[in-house]
Amino acid sequence: MHRGRCIAKAHRYLIECQSFDRDVFCNTIIQAIGTYSKKVANFFDDVFSLNELYIILEQLSLIGKGPKNSKTGRLGISGYVLPSVAVSLSIFLYFPRDPCQALGQAMLAGGDTDTIESMVGGLIGTLNGASIWPDHLATNVQDYENLLVIADSFAKTCWFKLH
Repeated sequence: MHRGRCIAKAHRYLIECQSFDRDVFCNTIIQAIGTYSKKVANFFDDVFSLNELYIILEQLSLIGKGPKNSKTGRLGISGYVLPSVAVSLSIFLYFPRDPCQALGQAMLAGGDTDTIESMVGGLIGTLNGASIWPDHLATNVQDYENLLVIADSFAKTCWFKLH
């Protein structure tokens, strides 16, 4: 399973859904993964069934030997596909409409935070649109206005290819 396929399937669901449904989202991801690997689909099913984000982060930090925080001694999330995608999807599921909480949790997960935050932020943006981002986060991005034009163009291209 490629990280891109799983995240792309998540984005496609978010683009096409009339209203976000956590269970349908999870089942969509599991079914998409299942066409490549039943074992990995079962892994994601197990992750999605956990009820506490801190348990998910703790368990996924054990996969792939993520870096250890020198101050806390806690393992971070490795850059391997399974833990980084599973953590990204899990954080998104807990905070689908709260980008500050979601990115804060991604940062606290430790390890490959730039990749995880990128995936989480993309999912939140796809579900909610650009207006979900607080001004202090959005407008401080270099070339913000140009990036919006590029993102809109890309989204329109993808939308037309889907339909």
